Amino acid sequence: MSTRSKDCSSVSHAPVLTPQLLSRIHQLNLEYLLLLIDTPGLNLCAHAEAMPVAIRQALGNLPQSALQMLAAAPYAVYTLAFEDQDFWLATLSGVESAGALGLHVADSAGASSACHLQRHAAFCETVIFFAWHVAVANRLAARVSLGMPAAVIERLQSAPFRKLQQVMRACPWLLMPRWPSNPRFWPDLVRSAAVSNAKSVRESQLLGSQLIASDLRLAESPQPEVAGRLRAVRNLQLQRWKMRQR
Repeated sequence: MSTRSKDCSSVSHAPVLTPQLLSRIHQLNLEYLLLLIDTPGLNLCAHAEAMPVAIRQALGNLPQSALQMLAAAPYAVYTLAFEDQDFWLATLSGVESAGALGLHVADSAGASSACHLQRHAAFCETVIFFAWHVAVANRLAARVSLGMPAAVIERLQSAPFRKLQQVMRACPWLLMPRWPSNPRFWPDLVRSAAVSNAKSVRESQLLGSQLIASDLRLAESPQPEVAGRLRAVRNLQLQRWKMRQR
């Protein structure tokens, strides 16, 4: 085999998700799970309210080792609504003002609530910059691990850091658990992790990979009713966040 053929062969078999990238994904997943179960009160954050109470309670009862097992998925278990590509394309283009969409945390929030919201905001900024890094470094990885449509990847690659920070500060409600209403994903994950069944956890995580593929297909669909449905979900997230801040 020629040197050129060997080089091509090694490139073609290079993993989409490198061990280093997977390690970062797992780390952020664990941080998000801890943020989710440490919410002091169901009425504080929309992202916590989106998860069924029983699942949040079950997550809170899991030991650290089980949470780490759940976090070891090949994709983010949280979402920044990248599947709503109309929103992200408009926001990063400056067509839709992010400041007009979000809501600042009330100064009258209690000390515990304010502390949690600061952690929420810090996590939002961390994951948007992580998403930018993945979009720049590996487009395919951004699709399979973050559910990011191709058009959003291109727009995110050229977005100024300050713009990304402004979006997440203005729109903290974008952060949500993935597929909280799916009848199988979280229930199966938690049930398997609770009995330390690593094989079952991996099988449930495989369902997540299939759901991301489905989300991408819908997000990139030219059908206007699909875009409308995704926009309706995003608007619901905004309304939930506003209600939590009253």
